[in-house]
Amino acid sequence: MTVPFPLRQIFIPGKIIQIQRENVIEQLALIEVEEHIRHVRVMLDWLYPDTSDNLKMAADWHDIGKKINLRFDYVNELKVLNNRSDERRSILTDDFYGKTTECSVTPNEAAKAYVRFLQSKQKEHIKTQGNGYRLNPPFGFHAATVQHTDFPTDLGDNDRNYIINLIHLHHVFSPDKLVEAAAEHGEDILKDLYQLIVADHFASEWATKVVHQLEGVEEKESNREWRFAEKTLNGEDAQDIKRDGNVVFGQIILNCESQQLKLNVNYYLQDFRFDGTHTK
Repeated sequence: MTVPFPLRQIFIPGKIIQIQRENVIEQLALIEVEEHIRHVRVMLDWLYPDTSDNLKMAADWHDIGKKINLRFDYVNELKVLNNRSDERRSILTDDFYGKTTECSVTPNEAAKAYVRFLQSKQKEHIKTQGNGYRLNPPFGFHAATVQHTDFPTDLGDNDRNYIINLIHLHHVFSPDKLVEAAAEHGEDILKDLYQLIVADHFASEWATKVVHQLEGVEEKESNREWRFAEKTLNGEDAQDIKRDGNVVFGQIILNCESQQLKLNVNYYLQDFRFDGTHTK
């Protein structure tokens, strides 16, 4: 079973996967913010079925910052949002929650804007990393930018503080921040943070593996097993369910402790040739 693509009226990339062969990036695969969040929630429910409601809400909103606090130099490449600084956050927040807006950004528009963003400051946005390249994402330090006002108004103060703590900490934390969170909310928040990080990690890694397998970047026989924290996941061959132009619907079956999950991964392909000297 697949899901509608895109999920929202304004497509914003929440995960960008390089399709690189030898030393050349040939394409990019863009996964929508809400699509990546769906992966994380599915993974969380599968690996940790007895999670708290607050953790489930944190998973549903953990990357809202990628949607609503985009880098200014990327947003300027999206014509419909250019020069709308005062309205932009509310427009993107409404779209994140599935509310109707007057704006629309297609996957193609978002992808082309990202390519222009990379080309605008090539030395800044594209770094050499080992035998490949690291592309600068358009969402910066997204977790740290989330505010209390970004969540539904019917949340109680304690729940809101708990969820925002999980979101702020899920990428960057220090011992003192963990101690402060546990002092405010109890030790359960440390367990919830652990489970959110594990679900986020596995969702991201297996989505990347689906893209790489389907686009021929890695052999299907390799890297079928992935261990992180206390979990080991084994994946079967990714399946190319449907291709519609640049939109791909892929699926992989994952196994963990005799439990099985079908993970659907929907992504948009954008041509982008980079060999270290120039872009096209």
